[in-house]
Amino acid sequence: MPQICDAKKNSRVIAILTLLDDGRPRKTSDLAAKFGVTNRSIQRDFAAIELLGYDLEFPKKGYVQFAEGVSMKKRPITPKQQQGLKIFKVFSKTLAPDLAKACLSLAKSFEESQKGPEIIPLMPQINSKEGDKYIEEIFEAAEFGHALKIKYFSAESKEKNYEIRPYALLYSEGFIYLLSALWDKPKEKRTYRLDRIKELEHLYDKTFSPPKDISSMVKSHNIWGVAPKKYTNIKLEIKDWAADYFRNFILFKDQKIKERKDGTIELEAKISKFEEVLPQIFRWIPCVRVISPYSLAWEVKSILEEYLKKSN
Repeated sequence: MPQICDAKKNSRVIAILTLLDDGRPRKTSDLAAKFGVTNRSIQRDFAAIELLGYDLEFPKKGYVQFAEGVSMKKRPITPKQQQGLKIFKVFSKTLAPDLAKACLSLAKSFEESQKGPEIIPLMPQINSKEGDKYIEEIFEAAEFGHALKIKYFSAESKEKNYEIRPYALLYSEGFIYLLSALWDKPKEKRTYRLDRIKELEHLYDKTFSPPKDISSMVKSHNIWGVAPKKYTNIKLEIKDWAADYFRNFILFKDQKIKERKDGTIELEAKISKFEEVLPQIFRWIPCVRVISPYSLAWEVKSILEEYLKKSN
């Protein structure tokens, strides 16, 4: 369960941020030994750090560092970091007075970063504040194993009520998702986009035992809350400035990049649903070509033809 509201964890996260800010890779096992916790606890701290908007990368097994361009130096914070600070401040208020004051002071110093930005954030930027008011309630319910009743507005413009077991908040492509299970079907995991939750009720009298290893659950599910039963191998040919993007971001499971002499790259990876890769293909057309499988190439062709038909 999320432990961001835990005092020791908060202090540890702040200390790790400070250590990483010198730009050197840090060994995960050394961090665990320094703070007297397990490697698994440090991995959860990494997840909390990324939720705060500080992206991490792992240059080799067992090592961690800030992603390129990430720093705690005084500078304008990004929209993602602003979202993370909101969450951080909410949970800081649940701590002991002295630590709460220290955490809120830290958040304030981030917000009052220098004027005259070094890097000007361009579009897209997160605009919706829907769901922010429920974050504290969700973390509390997940922490103590309480059920939630939500009114959810789906992508198909349908409103429906659900009783769920909340597990964790996930961040992907600019949106926050709630990983959970239906109350009467605990084995079926699914996600709800936070900004689509229109009403939320905390059911204190309905309790469940939170999963012991939330990090493994998060890794084994995608943003649809589905634990893939099988994967499809894909191969893409990527050129021009799109190649730089795919070189620098891990977007898919088991992603591998093969450099070609002509400057193009060949990307191999595994996906559980075409929806995982289609947005990236359409985003970078005409710099991306599907090599395999044929069914994915056909899907891209069909969608484009349907779009062109409606546009004429």
